[in-house]
Amino acid sequence: MATLRVEGDELVVGIEGFGAKVLALGSEIRLPKSAVVDVRGGAPELMRRGFWLRAFGASLPNVRIGYFWRKNDGLSFVDVRHLDHRHDVVAIDLRGTRLKHVYVEPSTERAADVAERVRRALAT
Repeated sequence: MATLRVEGDELVVGIEGFGAKVLALGSEIRLPKSAVVDVRGGAPELMRRGFWLRAFGASLPNVRIGYFWRKNDGLSFVDVRHLDHRHDVVAIDLRGTRLKHVYVEPSTERAADVAERVRRALAT
C-alpha cells in the first residue's frame, strides 16, 4: 500500500508496511515531476505474459513487491498485493530516470481517483 502526493517539484510515493519499505529500500520514492509521463488508474500490463525478472523483491502468486525488470521495457518498482485487482493499481509512467514505471496500490482511495488527483497536482 502506498500514498501519493506532490511536494514542490517532486511526486512522492510513500511506502507503507515494514516489508515493503525494506524491498523499496526506503520509506518513499521521490520522482521529479518532469519525469512523469502519465499517471493512470489500472495496470493491465502487470498480468500480461512477458518476461519479468525480479531484480530485488518478492513475488508470490498474487503479490509483487520490489524492483522488477521487464523485457523490452526496463526497471519498475511494484508494490501490489492483489494482482487480481490490477484495476485498483496506480501506474506511473516515467522517462529520463532509472525507473520506467511505478505500480502501487493506494492505501485508502480508489486508484482512478488517486490518479486524477495526482494528474491535477502535477499540472500546477
